[in-house]
Amino acid sequence: MKLVVTSNTSLSKEILPFLLENLSKSGWALLQIDEEDEELNYKMLSLSILIGQSLGDSVGYHYLKSSGSNEHLVAHSEGISNQDGIIPYFALCCIKPAESGGETRLFDGRIAAQKVINNSKLEGVKIEYSALAYPELKVIYPLVVNDFDGVLRYRSKVITNKVICSGEISEEEMYKLVDQILEESIIVSHNWQRGDILFVNNMITLHDRLPFIGKRVLIRVRYNDNLNVKQRY
Repeated sequence: MKLVVTSNTSLSKEILPFLLENLSKSGWALLQIDEEDEELNYKMLSLSILIGQSLGDSVGYHYLKSSGSNEHLVAHSEGISNQDGIIPYFALCCIKPAESGGETRLFDGRIAAQKVINNSKLEGVKIEYSALAYPELKVIYPLVVNDFDGVLRYRSKVITNKVICSGEISEEEMYKLVDQILEESIIVSHNWQRGDILFVNNMITLHDRLPFIGKRVLIRVRYNDNLNVKQRY
């Protein structure tokens, strides 16, 4: 599910049909731009903003820069603490990949949901989500929401989670079971290259990020994120 983008690639005839089909069916799609392009940063961000007109009403973006991380960024639905609902789509643009590690993994939330439903221990579990940046915003979700005939809505254990209904299961066992279900629901583990733009359907997938060594620079682009709007369409 990769499309190589050149100066001759048509946005309307090639890129958008490719993206929309794969985002709908598989939950992700990858564009690859020539990594030697001197204007790569500008072109990746501009293309992501142009494509956003077909994915939402607004766009916001941040540069993500790090000199390495020993931490495994936990699995989550992007924007799960937003009171307006999760972010429908987002993109990650790779300016500089890590020396090693840092793969972004995507999980099929529909497959995971069925596994949760079939595990009686997880019945009735609800979690209240908030974020350190916006502690006043709190949202409660059951593990499985009714979208798409059932999809997992979840963030692995962090200090801003609060399990408010755990049935007859302990919190530790609950997190262990759901995280194991996610490991069984991986659809892609993406090893970044300069020039990659990974588009993600956040409504049907979850994602995490593995530890990495060396400096890494990405641009994170979010569509319909009311807390981070840089441009409205």
